[in-house]
Amino acid sequence: MPPALALASPAVLVAGALAVLVARGRIRQVTAATAWLAVLAGVGGWIAEGRVPTDLALLAGQGAGSLNLEMNAVTVTFGLAVLVPAALLFTFQERRRDESMLALWACAAAITSIEAAGIFGTALALGAAATLLMVMMGPQDRVGPRAVWGSQMAAGLLLILAAALLASAAGTSIYSAIPSGALSGATFGLLAGAGLLVSGLVPGRGWPAQVWLSPKLAGGAMTVAVSTPLGLNLLARTYSAGSGSWPSPWFHLTLGLIGTATALAAALRAQAAPQRRICLAEMVPLSAGLALAAIALGTPLGVAAGISAVFATASLAAVLPLLPESNSGLGLLGLAVAAGAPPGLVFGARLLSLEAAFESGTVPALIALVAASAWLLSIAALARCVWLPATDPPRGVPDSRLGSAVGVVLSVAAGVVLGGIESALVVPATALLVRFPAGVLTGGWGLVSTASGEWPALELALPTLVLVALAALLGGPRLGHHGGDSVSPLLGYRLPSGVGALTRARSRLAELGGVFGSGSMGAALGRSQPWLWVVVVVVLAIAVTR
Repeated sequence: MPPALALASPAVLVAGALAVLVARGRIRQVTAATAWLAVLAGVGGWIAEGRVPTDLALLAGQGAGSLNLEMNAVTVTFGLAVLVPAALLFTFQERRRDESMLALWACAAAITSIEAAGIFGTALALGAAATLLMVMMGPQDRVGPRAVWGSQMAAGLLLILAAALLASAAGTSIYSAIPSGALSGATFGLLAGAGLLVSGLVPGRGWPAQVWLSPKLAGGAMTVAVSTPLGLNLLARTYSAGSGSWPSPWFHLTLGLIGTATALAAALRAQAAPQRRICLAEMVPLSAGLALAAIALGTPLGVAAGISAVFATASLAAVLPLLPESNSGLGLLGLAVAAGAPPGLVFGARLLSLEAAFESGTVPALIALVAASAWLLSIAALARCVWLPATDPPRGVPDSRLGSAVGVVLSVAAGVVLGGIESALVVPATALLVRFPAGVLTGGWGLVSTASGEWPALELALPTLVLVALAALLGGPRLGHHGGDSVSPLLGYRLPSGVGALTRARSRLAELGGVFGSGSMGAALGRSQPWLWVVVVVVLAIAVTR
């Protein structure tokens, strides 16, 4: 593979930013085309050259100051986790000329950070991306830049310190060139701390949830979509720095607990959220926490499941900002995908993560029960979200129903073909991070297979669609009433009076009361205490594992 292909995606993004500068109109179309072209440039070049790893030395050397780029399965996989959500947001969100240019440059810096072969290059590119994103959010935003800037700059300082320590102790800070055993606990702590700060993985309300409350959701959404995968990439690359392992088993337990605690705290905050946007803001930190918990398992299946969960997190970062705030059928489908309804990508990644945890031992299995509790709490929170008041649409960012539909379809389609994604991207990337025995995880288009079993995603699709249709028909919120006609909660438009008999039957069923009434079930979802759902998960887990 020509070494210059490592610069293909960043070069396309930089060129697109210059095109936006001279474009007289259609700024959104130019930025969208640039982002999707960057996706094709990265993946297409990698596939065309036989998926052979390549290195590009911008500044020769092995010390702390070397600036080398590499292109392999890991960089392509995490690059997709950044570029695809960013491309969706570029396509369906309006931005000013200056905001579009800064966002494209930030994406170029983010891809350069992922492709950096050494820790020092990672730190420089991360700092550039964070600075560009902060400027993009603008001086009128007093929430987002303040929340992001401190954590990102602290992460950069930790990375530079880690690079200096490794260069002095091992003679290099290049991930793949660090000798086995040279990664000390202190240096690993610096790298892991930087990854946690970049992705905002803290049990408290971190910056990913805070920037969602910015005056303009477009800037915060782009910041979350770009920075969250960068932090998870840094945490995954610690396996490369440690020659496939971490310095101590306690690090696996500690980071697993941090990820699970982050997810559980985000689920509890979402369950108590007074507004819809505040509830949705917690879904990306929750998903990222579950991804970290899977990566921290250290097993081949755990790391592979964690990378799949990174894709699921990226899908939420793209879909949730585009969802309409009305209780339309499209909004309900988006909430269902975010909750992890099969056969969506969120469902497949979380199911794979739980399976990896249960196969890793007793302690990881106990942590997995807490992670499952966080998942079920998030389902309850999103069900309650239907009854929460909607916030005013962010200035300059109207609802994008077409964008929501595209995002939902892509997320479900990715879940259906999850086996193919695992075989083409996840397994090769995991094999570069840890030793990956054959047969641990395989799959085809529509089938995921592990050592303990398999599930056909396509067969899960039909019953899921039937359940969604029934839920929308019998339990969906009424969108209006016009004489003898009624409004379908599934489709969002008026039905003829003859078909309206179905919705009138729904109303009569609801009037029956008791646990079978949709109103009672909705109230139970919305008003029940969070710990009720924890007890339900524990009981179900005991029943299933007996």
